[in-house]
Amino acid sequence: MKLKATVIILLAAMTYSALQAQIVKVSGKLSGTVQCSEMVINTVEGNKLVPIKTVVPKNGKYSFELENKEPRLLVIQFQPSQLTTHVIYEPKAKIEVDYVLDNSAKISRVKSSAEMKLYKEFIELSEPLSSLDREYQTASWEQRKALGDSLNMMVPVTFQKITDLISADKDKLFSALLVTFFDNDFENHATLYSQVRDALMGKYPNDPNVRYIDQKLKSALLAGTPAPDIEMKSPEGKILKLSDLRGKIVLLDFWASWCGPCRRENPNVVKLYHKYNNLGFEVFSVSLDRDRNAWLQAIKNDGLIWPNHVSDLNGWTSSGGATYGVTSIPTTVLIGKDGRIIAKNLRGNDLENKLREIFGQ
Repeated sequence: MKLKATVIILLAAMTYSALQAQIVKVSGKLSGTVQCSEMVINTVEGNKLVPIKTVVPKNGKYSFELENKEPRLLVIQFQPSQLTTHVIYEPKAKIEVDYVLDNSAKISRVKSSAEMKLYKEFIELSEPLSSLDREYQTASWEQRKALGDSLNMMVPVTFQKITDLISADKDKLFSALLVTFFDNDFENHATLYSQVRDALMGKYPNDPNVRYIDQKLKSALLAGTPAPDIEMKSPEGKILKLSDLRGKIVLLDFWASWCGPCRRENPNVVKLYHKYNNLGFEVFSVSLDRDRNAWLQAIKNDGLIWPNHVSDLNGWTSSGGATYGVTSIPTTVLIGKDGRIIAKNLRGNDLENKLREIFGQ
Protein backbone atom coordinates (compact mmCIF):
# COMPACT_ATOMS: atom_id res chain seq x y z
CA MET A 1 0.00 0.00 0.00
CA LYS A 2 2.81 2.37 0.85
CA LEU A 3 4.49 1.62 -2.48
CA LYS A 4 1.26 2.29 -4.36
CA ALA A 5 0.73 5.58 -2.53
CA THR A 6 4.31 6.60 -3.25
CA VAL A 7 3.83 5.90 -6.98
CA ILE A 8 0.62 7.97 -7.03
CA ILE A 9 2.34 10.88 -5.29
CA LEU A 10 5.29 10.64 -7.69
CA LEU A 11 3.02 10.61 -10.76
CA ALA A 12 1.07 13.57 -9.41
CA ALA A 13 4.30 15.46 -8.88
CA MET A 14 5.49 14.62 -12.39
CA THR A 15 2.17 15.77 -13.86
CA TYR A 16 2.31 19.02 -11.91
CA SER A 17 5.90 19.53 -13.01
CA ALA A 18 4.96 18.91 -16.65
CA LEU A 19 2.15 21.46 -16.41
CA GLN A 20 4.48 23.98 -14.81
CA ALA A 21 7.02 23.40 -17.55
CA GLN A 22 4.44 24.42 -20.17
CA ILE A 23 3.92 27.90 -18.78
CA VAL A 24 4.95 30.74 -21.08
CA LYS A 25 5.79 34.10 -19.54
CA VAL A 26 5.18 37.15 -21.71
CA SER A 27 6.06 40.77 -21.02
CA GLY A 28 6.87 43.96 -22.86
CA LYS A 29 6.37 47.66 -23.33
CA LEU A 30 3.63 49.68 -25.01
CA SER A 31 4.28 53.03 -26.69
CA GLY A 32 2.79 55.16 -29.43
CA THR A 33 -0.04 57.63 -29.84
CA VAL A 34 -2.87 55.21 -29.00
CA GLN A 35 -3.60 54.46 -25.35
CA CYS A 36 -4.30 50.92 -24.17
CA SER A 37 -6.31 50.19 -21.03
CA GLU A 38 -6.66 46.43 -21.60
CA MET A 39 -5.05 43.71 -23.69
CA VAL A 40 -7.51 40.92 -24.42
CA ILE A 41 -5.84 37.64 -25.39
CA ASN A 42 -8.08 35.53 -27.64
CA THR A 43 -7.88 32.06 -29.03
CA VAL A 44 -9.19 31.54 -32.57
CA GLU A 45 -12.06 29.11 -32.98
CA GLY A 46 -13.34 28.99 -36.54
CA ASN A 47 -14.15 32.59 -37.45
CA LYS A 48 -14.62 33.66 -33.84
CA LEU A 49 -12.29 35.14 -31.24
CA VAL A 50 -12.76 33.62 -27.80
CA PRO A 51 -11.23 35.60 -24.90
CA ILE A 52 -9.00 33.56 -22.60
CA LYS A 53 -7.20 36.29 -20.65
CA THR A 54 -7.39 40.04 -19.98
CA VAL A 55 -4.23 41.95 -19.11
CA VAL A 56 -4.12 45.49 -17.68
CA PRO A 57 -0.91 47.34 -18.57
CA LYS A 58 0.67 49.62 -15.96
CA ASN A 59 2.97 52.53 -16.73
CA GLY A 60 3.40 51.41 -20.33
CA LYS A 61 4.36 47.85 -19.36
CA TYR A 62 2.51 44.55 -19.38
CA SER A 63 3.16 40.99 -18.27
CA PHE A 64 1.17 37.76 -18.00
CA GLU A 65 1.48 33.99 -18.05
CA LEU A 66 -0.28 31.35 -20.13
CA GLU A 67 -0.29 27.58 -20.06
CA ASN A 68 0.55 26.29 -23.53
CA LYS A 69 1.08 22.65 -24.39
CA GLU A 70 2.32 23.67 -27.84
CA PRO A 71 2.50 26.82 -29.95
CA ARG A 72 -0.92 28.07 -31.06
CA LEU A 73 -2.25 31.10 -32.86
CA LEU A 74 -3.71 33.79 -30.60
CA VAL A 75 -5.01 37.29 -31.29
CA ILE A 76 -4.43 40.30 -29.03
CA GLN A 77 -6.99 43.11 -28.99
CA PHE A 78 -5.72 46.40 -27.59
CA GLN A 79 -8.70 48.10 -25.96
CA PRO A 80 -10.41 50.50 -26.40
CA SER A 81 -8.82 51.17 -29.80
CA GLN A 82 -9.67 47.72 -31.26
CA LEU A 83 -6.18 47.45 -32.74
CA THR A 84 -5.29 43.78 -33.16
CA THR A 85 -2.24 41.64 -33.83
CA HIS A 86 -1.49 37.94 -34.12
CA VAL A 87 0.81 36.12 -31.70
CA ILE A 88 2.21 32.63 -31.25
CA TYR A 89 4.00 31.87 -27.98
CA GLU A 90 6.36 28.94 -27.57
CA PRO A 91 5.81 26.96 -24.34
CA LYS A 92 8.46 27.00 -21.60
CA ALA A 93 9.65 30.40 -22.81
CA LYS A 94 10.15 33.81 -21.29
CA ILE A 95 9.17 36.07 -24.15
CA GLU A 96 9.44 39.83 -24.48
CA VAL A 97 7.49 41.71 -27.16
CA ASP A 98 7.26 45.51 -27.39
CA TYR A 99 4.48 47.19 -29.38
CA VAL A 100 4.03 50.65 -30.87
CA LEU A 101 0.33 51.52 -31.08
CA ASP A 102 -0.50 54.07 -33.77
CA ASN A 103 -2.63 53.40 -36.85
CA SER A 104 -1.78 49.72 -36.28
CA ALA A 105 -0.12 47.56 -33.64
CA LYS A 106 3.50 47.35 -34.74
CA ILE A 107 6.07 45.07 -33.13
CA SER A 108 9.17 47.08 -32.28
CA ARG A 109 11.19 44.45 -30.41
CA VAL A 110 11.13 40.69 -29.84
CA LYS A 111 13.26 38.63 -27.47
CA SER A 112 13.30 34.85 -26.92
CA SER A 113 10.65 33.91 -29.50
CA ALA A 114 11.50 32.55 -32.94
CA GLU A 115 7.80 32.55 -33.87
CA MET A 116 7.31 36.23 -33.03
CA LYS A 117 10.56 37.22 -34.76
CA LEU A 118 9.26 35.53 -37.92
CA TYR A 119 5.98 37.47 -37.68
CA LYS A 120 7.84 40.74 -37.09
CA GLU A 121 10.00 40.17 -40.20
CA PHE A 122 6.93 39.32 -42.27
CA ILE A 123 5.12 42.50 -41.22
CA GLU A 124 8.20 44.60 -41.98
CA LEU A 125 8.39 43.10 -45.48
CA SER A 126 4.68 43.25 -46.31
CA GLU A 127 3.68 46.59 -44.77
CA PRO A 128 5.29 48.87 -47.43
CA LEU A 129 3.37 47.01 -50.15
CA SER A 130 0.14 47.09 -48.15
CA SER A 131 0.61 50.80 -47.47
CA LEU A 132 1.18 51.59 -51.15
CA ASP A 133 -1.88 49.52 -52.11
CA ARG A 134 -4.03 51.44 -49.60
CA GLU A 135 -2.76 54.71 -51.09
CA TYR A 136 -3.60 53.46 -54.59
CA GLN A 137 -7.17 52.53 -53.59
CA THR A 138 -7.93 56.07 -52.39
CA ALA A 139 -5.96 57.96 -55.05
CA SER A 140 -7.42 59.96 -57.93
CA TRP A 141 -7.29 58.57 -61.44
CA GLU A 142 -4.44 60.95 -62.26
CA GLN A 143 -2.38 59.69 -59.31
CA ARG A 144 -3.06 56.03 -59.96
CA LYS A 145 -0.80 55.82 -63.02
CA ALA A 146 2.37 56.57 -61.06
CA LEU A 147 1.23 54.55 -58.04
CA GLY A 148 0.36 51.62 -60.30
CA ASP A 149 3.83 51.68 -61.83
CA SER A 150 5.33 51.65 -58.34
CA LEU A 151 3.12 48.72 -57.33
CA ASN A 152 4.13 46.77 -60.43
CA MET A 153 7.76 47.20 -59.49
CA MET A 154 7.29 46.47 -55.79
CA VAL A 155 5.06 43.39 -56.00
CA PRO A 156 7.51 40.84 -57.51
CA VAL A 157 10.37 41.99 -55.27
CA THR A 158 8.23 41.85 -52.11
CA PHE A 159 6.68 38.51 -53.06
CA GLN A 160 10.12 36.99 -53.54
CA LYS A 161 11.38 38.28 -50.19
CA ILE A 162 8.32 36.92 -48.38
CA THR A 163 8.63 33.60 -50.21
CA ASP A 164 12.27 33.31 -49.14
CA LEU A 165 11.39 34.23 -45.55
CA ILE A 166 8.62 31.63 -45.24
CA SER A 167 10.63 28.95 -47.03
CA ALA A 168 13.55 29.44 -44.62
CA ASP A 169 11.18 29.17 -41.62
CA LYS A 170 8.68 26.66 -42.98
CA ASP A 171 8.90 24.62 -39.75
CA LYS A 172 7.57 27.56 -37.71
CA LEU A 173 3.84 27.42 -36.96
CA PHE A 174 3.42 31.07 -37.98
CA SER A 175 4.32 30.05 -41.54
CA ALA A 176 0.96 28.26 -41.82
CA LEU A 177 -0.75 31.62 -41.40
CA LEU A 178 1.77 33.76 -43.27
CA VAL A 179 1.71 31.63 -46.42
CA THR A 180 -1.99 32.51 -46.88
CA PHE A 181 -0.71 35.96 -47.90
CA PHE A 182 -0.47 34.31 -51.34
CA ASP A 183 -4.03 32.93 -51.46
CA ASN A 184 -4.93 35.20 -54.39
CA ASP A 185 -1.86 33.99 -56.28
CA PHE A 186 -2.03 30.42 -55.03
CA GLU A 187 -1.07 28.50 -58.16
CA ASN A 188 2.19 30.42 -58.52
CA HIS A 189 3.05 29.67 -54.88
CA ALA A 190 1.70 26.13 -54.56
CA THR A 191 5.22 24.78 -54.01
CA LEU A 192 5.63 27.05 -51.00
CA TYR A 193 2.28 25.87 -49.59
CA SER A 194 3.46 22.28 -50.00
CA GLN A 195 6.74 23.00 -48.22
CA VAL A 196 4.94 24.53 -45.25
CA ARG A 197 2.29 21.78 -45.11
CA ASP A 198 4.90 19.03 -45.25
CA ALA A 199 7.02 20.67 -42.55
CA LEU A 200 4.13 21.21 -40.13
CA MET A 201 1.54 18.48 -40.68
CA GLY A 202 3.43 15.91 -38.63
CA LYS A 203 3.89 18.27 -35.67
CA TYR A 204 0.61 20.19 -35.73
CA PRO A 205 -1.99 18.02 -37.55
CA ASN A 206 -4.91 19.65 -35.72
CA ASP A 207 -3.90 23.27 -36.12
CA PRO A 208 -6.62 25.09 -38.15
CA ASN A 209 -4.14 26.90 -40.40
CA VAL A 210 -2.18 23.74 -41.13
CA ARG A 211 -5.42 21.92 -41.95
CA TYR A 212 -6.48 24.85 -44.15
CA ILE A 213 -3.38 24.76 -46.36
CA ASP A 214 -3.54 20.96 -46.50
CA GLN A 215 -7.14 21.10 -47.76
CA LYS A 216 -6.30 23.91 -50.17
CA LEU A 217 -3.55 21.81 -51.73
CA LYS A 218 -5.81 18.75 -51.96
CA SER A 219 -8.58 20.69 -53.73
CA ALA A 220 -6.36 22.86 -55.92
CA LEU A 221 -6.21 20.49 -58.91
CA LEU A 222 -2.56 21.25 -59.52
CA ALA A 223 -0.60 19.90 -62.47
CA GLY A 224 0.36 16.30 -61.82
CA THR A 225 -2.58 15.55 -59.50
CA PRO A 226 -5.36 13.10 -60.49
CA ALA A 227 -8.31 14.68 -62.29
CA PRO A 228 -11.54 14.06 -60.32
CA ASP A 229 -14.12 12.05 -62.22
CA ILE A 230 -17.31 13.55 -63.63
CA GLU A 231 -20.41 11.48 -64.29
CA MET A 232 -23.25 13.35 -66.00
CA LYS A 233 -25.94 12.91 -68.64
CA SER A 234 -25.59 13.54 -72.36
CA PRO A 235 -28.39 15.27 -74.35
CA GLU A 236 -29.79 11.82 -75.03
CA GLY A 237 -29.89 10.99 -71.33
CA LYS A 238 -26.92 8.61 -71.44
CA ILE A 239 -24.51 8.65 -68.49
CA LEU A 240 -21.02 9.69 -69.64
CA LYS A 241 -17.97 9.48 -67.40
CA LEU A 242 -14.80 11.49 -67.81
CA SER A 243 -12.82 8.49 -66.61
CA ASP A 244 -14.05 6.46 -69.61
CA LEU A 245 -11.63 8.51 -71.71
CA ARG A 246 -8.59 7.28 -69.77
CA GLY A 247 -5.78 6.58 -72.23
CA LYS A 248 -6.60 9.70 -74.26
CA ILE A 249 -5.43 13.28 -74.00
CA VAL A 250 -8.62 15.04 -72.88
CA LEU A 251 -9.62 18.69 -72.89
CA LEU A 252 -12.23 19.10 -70.14
CA ASP A 253 -14.10 22.22 -71.23
CA PHE A 254 -16.60 24.09 -69.02
CA TRP A 255 -18.73 26.40 -71.17
CA ALA A 256 -22.30 27.60 -71.88
CA SER A 257 -24.30 28.79 -74.86
CA TRP A 258 -24.63 32.28 -73.30
CA CYS A 259 -20.87 32.66 -72.68
CA GLY A 260 -19.36 34.92 -75.35
CA PRO A 261 -15.67 34.07 -74.68
CA CYS A 262 -16.57 30.35 -74.72
CA ARG A 263 -18.27 30.63 -78.10
CA ARG A 264 -15.37 32.63 -79.52
CA GLU A 265 -12.94 29.91 -78.43
CA ASN A 266 -15.02 27.06 -79.86
CA PRO A 267 -13.69 27.36 -83.46
CA ASN A 268 -10.15 26.89 -82.14
CA VAL A 269 -11.16 23.77 -80.18
CA VAL A 270 -12.96 22.40 -83.26
CA LYS A 271 -9.84 22.97 -85.38
CA LEU A 272 -7.63 21.18 -82.85
CA TYR A 273 -10.12 18.31 -82.50
CA HIS A 274 -9.99 17.71 -86.26
CA LYS A 275 -6.18 17.88 -86.22
CA TYR A 276 -5.44 15.62 -83.24
CA ASN A 277 -8.47 13.39 -82.68
CA ASN A 278 -7.04 10.50 -84.69
CA LEU A 279 -3.89 10.74 -82.53
CA GLY A 280 -5.82 10.33 -79.30
CA PHE A 281 -7.22 13.79 -78.47
CA GLU A 282 -10.76 14.05 -77.05
CA VAL A 283 -12.95 16.85 -75.72
CA PHE A 284 -15.31 16.43 -72.77
CA SER A 285 -17.65 19.42 -72.71
CA VAL A 286 -19.58 20.32 -69.55
CA SER A 287 -22.28 22.92 -70.19
CA LEU A 288 -23.39 25.31 -67.46
CA ASP A 289 -26.60 26.02 -69.36
CA ARG A 290 -30.10 25.93 -67.87
CA ASP A 291 -31.92 26.01 -71.21
CA ARG A 292 -31.67 22.63 -72.94
CA ASN A 293 -32.65 23.98 -76.36
CA ALA A 294 -30.08 26.78 -76.20
CA TRP A 295 -27.39 24.25 -75.24
CA LEU A 296 -28.22 21.90 -78.13
CA GLN A 297 -28.50 24.76 -80.63
CA ALA A 298 -25.05 26.07 -79.64
CA ILE A 299 -23.53 22.61 -80.10
CA LYS A 300 -25.01 22.48 -83.61
CA ASN A 301 -24.20 26.07 -84.60
CA ASP A 302 -20.57 25.87 -83.42
CA GLY A 303 -19.93 22.47 -85.00
CA LEU A 304 -18.95 20.75 -81.74
CA ILE A 305 -18.92 17.32 -83.33
CA TRP A 306 -17.33 15.32 -80.49
CA PRO A 307 -19.71 12.95 -78.69
CA ASN A 308 -18.84 13.89 -75.11
CA HIS A 309 -21.35 16.61 -74.20
CA VAL A 310 -22.91 16.61 -70.73
CA SER A 311 -24.98 18.90 -68.51
CA ASP A 312 -27.39 18.69 -65.60
CA LEU A 313 -28.87 22.06 -66.69
CA ASN A 314 -28.25 23.52 -63.24
CA GLY A 315 -26.18 26.49 -64.40
CA TRP A 316 -23.62 27.64 -61.82
CA THR A 317 -24.70 24.86 -59.45
CA SER A 318 -23.67 22.22 -61.98
CA SER A 319 -22.31 19.13 -60.22
CA GLY A 320 -19.42 18.95 -62.69
CA GLY A 321 -18.55 22.58 -62.12
CA ALA A 322 -18.68 22.07 -58.36
CA THR A 323 -16.27 19.12 -58.61
CA TYR A 324 -13.70 21.38 -60.25
CA GLY A 325 -14.48 24.53 -58.30
CA VAL A 326 -15.56 26.42 -61.42
CA THR A 327 -16.45 30.04 -60.67
CA SER A 328 -16.01 31.48 -64.17
CA ILE A 329 -16.12 30.24 -67.74
CA PRO A 330 -14.51 29.37 -70.01
CA THR A 331 -12.52 27.05 -67.77
CA THR A 332 -10.46 24.24 -69.25
CA VAL A 333 -8.42 21.39 -67.81
CA LEU A 334 -6.05 19.41 -70.01
CA ILE A 335 -5.78 15.83 -68.76
CA GLY A 336 -3.10 13.28 -69.67
CA LYS A 337 -3.49 9.65 -70.70
CA ASP A 338 -2.84 8.63 -67.09
CA GLY A 339 -5.78 10.71 -65.84
CA ARG A 340 -3.56 13.34 -64.26
CA ILE A 341 -3.85 17.08 -64.87
CA ILE A 342 -1.37 18.52 -67.36
CA ALA A 343 -2.45 22.17 -67.25
CA LYS A 344 -5.43 24.44 -66.63
CA ASN A 345 -7.06 27.21 -68.64
CA LEU A 346 -5.14 26.73 -71.87
CA ARG A 347 -6.84 28.46 -74.77
CA GLY A 348 -5.98 29.73 -78.23
CA ASN A 349 -2.30 29.51 -79.13
CA ASP A 350 -1.38 28.21 -75.68
CA LEU A 351 -3.61 25.15 -76.12
CA GLU A 352 -2.40 24.60 -79.67
CA ASN A 353 1.25 24.80 -78.62
CA LYS A 354 0.73 22.35 -75.76
CA LEU A 355 -0.99 19.83 -78.02
CA ARG A 356 1.79 20.23 -80.61
CA GLU A 357 4.29 19.53 -77.84
CA ILE A 358 2.38 16.43 -76.71
CA PHE A 359 1.69 14.94 -80.12
CA GLY A 360 4.89 16.11 -81.79
CA GLN A 361 3.25 17.80 -84.76
